[in-house]
Amino acid sequence: GLTGNIVKLIKSNDKEINKNGNLLAKSIGALDRIHENYKEISNNIYKYFDNNHEGFEKDKNKDLNDIKNYLDAILGTLSDCFANLDFQNLEETNRKVDALSAKIRKYQQENINEIAETEDKLRTRLLYLNILNYTQVILDDILVVTKTVALIYDAFENKKLKK
Repeated sequence: GLTGNIVKLIKSNDKEINKNGNLLAKSIGALDRIHENYKEISNNIYKYFDNNHEGFEKDKNKDLNDIKNYLDAILGTLSDCFANLDFQNLEETNRKVDALSAKIRKYQQENINEIAETEDKLRTRLLYLNILNYTQVILDDILVVTKTVALIYDAFENKKLKK
């Protein structure tokens, strides 16, 4: 996974990379939070549906599937960057994160408007909102990883160019 790939980056034993230990530690912490937020989403969904509550409306299901697919693609690209120690796609990853964050903000606002209009399906709407919130935290932590690794990578590449 991603944490293993950061360990691979550390094990590359490049002094220029490893002198940024605090940034690498920050990235590992962000990856841990990503994992925890994924677990929290899963646990909340399981508890909700295990108690025989009704499912999401079709449009909400579609939104959540779109978010999942988009997020999987972002994490796949990020994992590939680490696996290959090639970080040239970080800016593209950041653009994808920003685009997904914009979608989530739109869905959050729509959901808040629905909650304000009626109390129907309130529990489902709150669960949906929490999933969106956890997903936004995941995206924020992905940006922590990409931005800290970009700083390390840029310093490493600049050093290589000066030789």
